[in-house]
Amino acid sequence: MEEINDERLKVSKKRIPKLPHDIAVEVTKGQQLKHVEISEKSILPTAHDIRQEKIDRELKEEIRMHDRGKLRHADIVEKNILPKPEDMYREKVDENLKGEIKIHDTSKLRHAEIVEKNVLPTPADIAREKVPSLIANFDTEKLKHVDPIVKIALPSADDVVREQKELKTESGDGNRMKHS
Repeated sequence: MEEINDERLKVSKKRIPKLPHDIAVEVTKGQQLKHVEISEKSILPTAHDIRQEKIDRELKEEIRMHDRGKLRHADIVEKNILPKPEDMYREKVDENLKGEIKIHDTSKLRHAEIVEKNVLPTPADIAREKVPSLIANFDTEKLKHVDPIVKIALPSADDVVREQKELKTESGDGNRMKHS
């Protein structure tokens, strides 16, 4: 084995990071383990297991030595369930159709062109799809500054007089209207 060089040991101590004091105390103290008694366990069968094996052996032996003459004869009855009339009719129709398909003359068929339809969006649909992206990418620098002009049309003096007369007639002037 190599001998430990004191200088190399000092250099390595400098490189080691410092541990907090409480952790360093725990590390140097070591662990206190409990003493455990070792006991060997025997994996021998129990008396119950041995009795169970004897019963199984005896039962198998009885089955092997059993007299077949003591058995009674049983007649085998095969039940053949006949199909319903609807099932028979359906099978007959299916067989007839399959037979007609096999003997059908394909020269009587007309040629048909396959047309694949690729529906393209209308210009209105395309414009509708572009609106969100146009809004998001709109350049506000292109806008021109406009000062708003508020125009309020005031009523003329004649209009004011006419409106006052209408209000008086609607509300009912108590002096002018009297019951007789």
